[in-house]
Amino acid sequence: MLRKTDDLFADEPKRPYRVFRSSLQGAASLCNGSEVLIRRLSDGNVVISQDVSLVGGIDRPASDLLRALDTHNGILAGRVYECFDDLGIVDIEAEL
Repeated sequence: MLRKTDDLFADEPKRPYRVFRSSLQGAASLCNGSEVLIRRLSDGNVVISQDVSLVGGIDRPASDLLRALDTHNGILAGRVYECFDDLGIVDIEAEL
């Protein structure tokens, strides 16, 4: 019998969150907490989109991000972790 304090998922491994830097395109502006998609295009480029708009890209994607994208059919959900509008970059957090 389970008690209220028992955690059914205590032995479940935690999936790591990673933060990736993205450069914004054009007049795109994102705020902290905005939900975005991280997508790998057929040409290999990794881009950031919000709704149906392309808002940025990741210039040198880390190998673990590329592996996660390959595992998830080229698409990951992400969230803006930190926004640097004056520099035209944002940090995107994703669960790998």
